[in-house]
Amino acid sequence: MRRYVLRLFAKNFGAPEMAANMGSSPIPNYTIDNIPVTNGQIEIGIWTDANANNWAAFDNFELIRK
Repeated sequence: MRRYVLRLFAKNFGAPEMAANMGSSPIPNYTIDNIPVTNGQIEIGIWTDANANNWAAFDNFELIRK
């Protein structure tokens, strides 16, 4: 049985890519903590390798400076 991947990622911030793998059940929050932005930019996104007609829904993304 093939396992499909759904991943929240952060990259291009001056360090190696960081990610949070998501399952198939509804979960209210996914977090990638302590992203060391050293170049003044960041790319946030979602990646999957699921089959056609599989889907995911996201309401919003938020970056919080600590």
